[in-house]
Amino acid sequence: MASVSLRLTVSHEGVLVVHNQEDMSCYDLGRKRDFIISTYRLESSGVWTTDVPNTAPCGPGCRVRCHGERERVTGPRHPLLVVKCEVHGLSFTVYPPGFIPYSRQRLVPRHQRWEATMFEAALDADRDERWSDIGADGGFWSTQWRRLERLGLLLGLAGDARIGEEAAQALDVGLHVHAAAREAFERGGFRRRASALVKVLDALRSDGAEVLRRLLRAGVVTGYCGRSFWSDARFGVREVGAF
Repeated sequence: MASVSLRLTVSHEGVLVVHNQEDMSCYDLGRKRDFIISTYRLESSGVWTTDVPNTAPCGPGCRVRCHGERERVTGPRHPLLVVKCEVHGLSFTVYPPGFIPYSRQRLVPRHQRWEATMFEAALDADRDERWSDIGADGGFWSTQWRRLERLGLLLGLAGDARIGEEAAQALDVGLHVHAAAREAFERGGFRRRASALVKVLDALRSDGAEVLRRLLRAGVVTGYCGRSFWSDARFGVREVGAF
């Protein structure tokens, strides 16, 4: 078996960071990988591109360059830009708005079609639409159930109660609404769990303001995803989920 060279450092936040010397990827122990968000555009050549950020979220004095592209099997239907900070030796993948690392579907829709997002499983289940046991019509029942569980983690309806309260604040959802949904999710089966998820989603969608930012903020609180940073040519990178 080939050996992999690893290097340990402590970040400016005091977090232990593991560096893969082979591809310069990195991750913080106990925290999901941070990522950058930027708009991609379709060139006349048929290739999707985005601008290389002028800085990175790894510390002061960053110098960033293109480090290559990452092919995607699921999620965005085009390769994603990977950038590397030459000062801190850290690399980051650049995702289009609405996507997060390892997601098969968008977190939020482009045209208000929530059925085309990660919440599809919950919306179908709330209508008592159970996916097929044999994968007919595009989905397996086991996948649908697993996605309900993952959405519960994202929204803070599963896991530690203290984290759940922090998630409610991050989502800017009333504590009474979130607590009721959390109780239903913890005690419920297929349909009841889905209804709990949809109630929180409806509370998010009711004002239509900054839904993506609030979901990304909750993802950091619950440990579902790493911190996200919006790339801006004028201001550099700014944390999307910051309070």
